Amino acid sequence: MKIVFNCPMLRTTDFMRTSSKDKKFGVVLSVADGVARISGLESVKAGEMIEISTPRGSINSIALNLELEQVSALLLDADTKISAGSSARALGQQAGLFVGYHLL
Repeated sequence: MKIVFNCPMLRTTDFMRTSSKDKKFGVVLSVADGVARISGLESVKAGEMIEISTPRGSINSIALNLELEQVSALLLDADTKISAGSSARALGQQAGLFVGYHLL
């Protein structure tokens, strides 16, 4: 299965899905309004943490909208650091928050 996206720097054939190991890795297709559209994360679950690598470090995000060909992820940092072609990795843990009596 080939993935088509609007990133002139990368070839579509570079992202053919081959093994189960590759299902935790993906590529950012586009970024807008604090949401990144990521291709290639087949095994990601809703609410799972995703780490996006950039030249300035990594940014965490949360998988929200799961589609057949791509995932929409809410960025937990400024979207100006991410561009199309950045690599993404599913961390395998759900986003969560410790709750105690002080929050009630």
